[in-house]
Amino acid sequence: MLGSSVALPCVNRRPLWRDGVQEDQQQVAHWDFQAPGVRQDRADRLVDLYASGERREYGPAFARKKLALEEDAFTVGDFSLSISDLEAGDRGLYSCHLHHHYCGVYERRIFRLTVSLRTDLCITQSIRGTGRLTSAPSAHRLVGR
Repeated sequence: MLGSSVALPCVNRRPLWRDGVQEDQQQVAHWDFQAPGVRQDRADRLVDLYASGERREYGPAFARKKLALEEDAFTVGDFSLSISDLEAGDRGLYSCHLHHHYCGVYERRIFRLTVSLRTDLCITQSIRGTGRLTSAPSAHRLVGR
């Protein structure tokens, strides 16, 4: 519903994502947004999180405090994205990507967010992918750059 808030869950508490000991913190998580009618390879990057503590936020949504993630996401294994004050422009596909470069592991979760005037907020997890990372294309557009 317009004006409400939602949390898109992206949780993985396996030690592979929480512990950066042996692999020297090679874990990366990022969220992308694909508006309706936009091709997947033209999705906007929202945020990059690195196990080393580095964090890169793109576009005005984080500056306006509209989007939020756990500060200690890698410690707790919770990479969920919170979106507040929903607007019609927030509808589309949101994807959470977890990469472990040392191990070559990649996980992806995709959510379709629909925002309406009524009280029926619809979030559908449409795809959940896990596998080995064979290539890491950087075809996502960085918002605000």
